[in-house]
This record gives sequence, structure tokens and C-alpha cells, in this order.
Amino acid sequence: MASVTIKDIAQRANVSPATVSRVLNGRVWVSEEKRRAVNEWITKLGYKPNQVAQTLVGTRSFLFGLVVTDVSNPFFADIVKIVQQEAYLSGYGVVLCHTGASREMERQQIDSLLRRQVDGVIIVPSAPDAPGLVKLRKAHVPTVVVSQHHPGFDSVSVDHEAGGVMVAAHLLSAGHTSFAYFGKPDDAKLAGLRKEALSHGVSSDHIACVEVDYDSVETVDVEAAAKEFFHSATGRATTGIFALNDFVALAVINAAAECGRSTPEDLGVVGFDNTYLARIHRPALTSVVQPIPEMAHQAVELLKRRLNAAGPGSENSVAEPNAVLLHPRVVVRKSSSSRAESGELLEQGL
Repeated sequence: MASVTIKDIAQRANVSPATVSRVLNGRVWVSEEKRRAVNEWITKLGYKPNQVAQTLVGTRSFLFGLVVTDVSNPFFADIVKIVQQEAYLSGYGVVLCHTGASREMERQQIDSLLRRQVDGVIIVPSAPDAPGLVKLRKAHVPTVVVSQHHPGFDSVSVDHEAGGVMVAAHLLSAGHTSFAYFGKPDDAKLAGLRKEALSHGVSSDHIACVEVDYDSVETVDVEAAAKEFFHSATGRATTGIFALNDFVALAVINAAAECGRSTPEDLGVVGFDNTYLARIHRPALTSVVQPIPEMAHQAVELLKRRLNAAGPGSENSVAEPNAVLLHPRVVVRKSSSSRAESGELLEQGL
């Protein structure tokens, strides 16, 4: 059976071979309609670019590195799945690296990616001063940071502060006037929650922060911190809870139950990420949506755009970083309102 060619794709998609080539190479001057048609026929016909020939012509490995904190977290798992799909459609393979939230492991994994001469890296997420991220900057490897914005890198993120504003507005509308955020004191999510609550007359003394670690699915420490909080005078008076992610939110609900606090009867609890866990837990968890398909698509497109622009003597190779900021939504479920319809959607500007 003859192999599928670019001309075959072009004929089926009703575009020129040049347009197919532009889509495969990540060119930006292709309409979304034509791009969808080309990608659809690439999938249907099982087209696979001749990467060996392309590599001989240029210097590309046709590999992307994908560095994530914890593949057991559904948020990261979904990112991995969609990035791999998007990369495949563009003729790229993906080298997956798991860091376990360790800066040293992240550095080692990035060293490995550099040795394999990957064309670009998507990292979800990383600290701005992390050694691995510094190495990528020095090596001039195209890099996209997902879920955070770092100066000097292309990035795709959701407006966390706006998400915090929406959560506060929702909890206030449900009658809550005392709040606790489970995360870090400098989180943009907490800043949004605080800004909205204060604007409605809530005293700053009624907005607590219970500091917990990021990116871990181990809930023992979170539950211990939550129990200590709920046994305190502040915790006993708090009814509105916002957590940095769904794992933490569910751990807080479990800890509260052991302290005699029911959700949603005594507490309104909201998570972040809107993973599948939010839907299957009982009570179902209200959560801020991170639009994972759009985030993954944008990350791959930014990498392809940067690779296309970068070249010997190319002025675009040092172009200013692109910062894609997506808007949040809140899916309201039973954990924050006993009257909520399952999956009720609140858009930004609530």
C-alpha cells in the first residue's frame, strides 16, 4: 500500500500542498478552518511525516520534552494526553519527564532532554529561579511554561486572581462571610479572593490562609493542617473554603468531617482545576475550570511558532515572549451550595 503524501492530504482537505506543509511546520498564517481540515485528514489517513529526511535537511530532532510535576494528578495527566495528541498531529514525538515536585529531579530531567537535543520543552509548572529553567534559558531552547507566567518564556496560564474573585463572589452569594484559603500566602488565587471579599465589607481578620504544599497527591499533611485549623477558634468560625487544587479541597472536606463539620451544611468548599475527581466525589466539588485542551493546544502552537521563527540570523528568534492568559470559569456543585444544580456554570464577571 502506497504511503500517504502531503498531496493526498491537500486533495482531501481541499487546500494546496503548501498549506499542508505550513500546518505541519506550525506556520501561523493558516486559517483555523483550513488547519482543522488538514489535521482531520492527517488523522483519518494516518499520515506520518518523514522525520528522518526532515532531520537530515535541517537540525531538528522532532522531539518535544514535556516536564510535569506529578503524572498521577489528573490535571497533569490530561495535559500529557492532549499535548501528545497535538504534537503527533504536527509530526513530533514527546519525551515525558516526571519530577515529583523536586527541583533537583527537574534539573536532572532537563539535562537529559538537552542531551537528547529536543527541539523544545513544555514545562508544567516550574519556579522562575529553578536550576532546570535557568539551563533552558541559557541553552536557548524554546520553552513554554504552562499554568504560570514567567518573564523571558512563552507561557499559557489561566487568570488565577480572576478565579479567586469569582470564588469569593460565589461564596458570598451563598451567605459565607468568613474564609480560609488552603495554599500559599502569595498565591494570586488568594489575592483575588481577598480583593473581592474586602470589597464586600469582609474584615481582613476573617480571611485566613492555611499554608500547604503544592503539587502533591499525598493528603496526610493537608488533612493534618486542616484538622489543626478546624480545631482553632478561627477555624471554628470559618465557613467558606477555597483550595489551591481539587486534591487539597477534597482532603479538607475529609478532615472537616472528622472534626464534625459537614459539607455543604457547615462549610462551602471550592477547589481548582475541575478534574474528574470533582465530579465523582460526594458531595460533588465546586471547582474553577482550567481549560486543559486549550492550554495544551496553545502550548504546542507556541512551541511550533517559536521553532519556525528561530533560525540563523532570524530576528524573530529573539522575539518577545508570548503570554497567553485564559479566562477562568467556575462549575458550581453541591460542595458549596446545597441548592446548586449539578454542573451549574459561572462565567467570568460573576
